Amino acid sequence: MANSDFRFVYFDDDDVLTIVTPSNESDSLDVLKTKDCPNDRLVVTVENNKIPNNEEQKKTWVFWEEAIENISSNNTEIETT
Repeated sequence: MANSDFRFVYFDDDDVLTIVTPSNESDSLDVLKTKDCPNDRLVVTVENNKIPNNEEQKKTWVFWEEAIENISSNNTEIETT
């Protein structure tokens, strides 16, 4: 899969969900995460197709033990890499 098939997801200082699209550079996702995301908070890598298009659904996400969990509908955990 290409790097652009993934997203880095974290909450910023104001608890706003932030989604970063990594570049398609030859660097690994871990290297890009280190370059593009803050290192003082939990940042998870998620396949782009796992991220809902609905903004209201995104607002219900919480971080739980290094995973993202959608608590609004059926409490199913979104697989992370």
